[in-house]
Amino acid sequence: MPAVKGTGERAGDHFAGHIAGHIAGQYPQEVRMTHAEVVTSPEAALTAADHMLGDAHATSTLLEYGDYECPFCVRAEPLTQQLIETSGPRLRFVFRHLPLVELHAHAGLAAEAAEAAAAQGQFWAMHRLLFTPAQHLTLPVLTACAESIGLDMNRFNAEIGRPDLHATAA
Repeated sequence: MPAVKGTGERAGDHFAGHIAGHIAGQYPQEVRMTHAEVVTSPEAALTAADHMLGDAHATSTLLEYGDYECPFCVRAEPLTQQLIETSGPRLRFVFRHLPLVELHAHAGLAAEAAEAAAAQGQFWAMHRLLFTPAQHLTLPVLTACAESIGLDMNRFNAEIGRPDLHATAA
């Protein structure tokens, strides 16, 4: 569920228009209205707990509140990756967990798995795996993802149920 924040007026307008154009053609009206907007919150809104890619001084920030089981988030991921790759140092990408556990039974556990991977410096590798379409994010699948990126499985298994990681993931 991407939102765009532009600290440089022209760059922010460019990215907002680019994203809005793609979203307008791909998602139902209710999704466009509730999950894509231009955000003008101050830099202080970003925290050390945020997962960031790109230059900290980029002219624009793409802030995504995502749920690994949300079909719209899964469909938006290739566009998000393309935007990150083509924008270079002009764009910083920030991901925050917003698991909609009322709708997606494994979303909270998937967010916890991503945070457990982050504790081992592998957030983005796990993030990419969790957004792979057509997988059910059950504990065995999450464990297989963790193994595939080379995580210390004893540590992963211990951290996936930690309350402090759960708080970060919610």
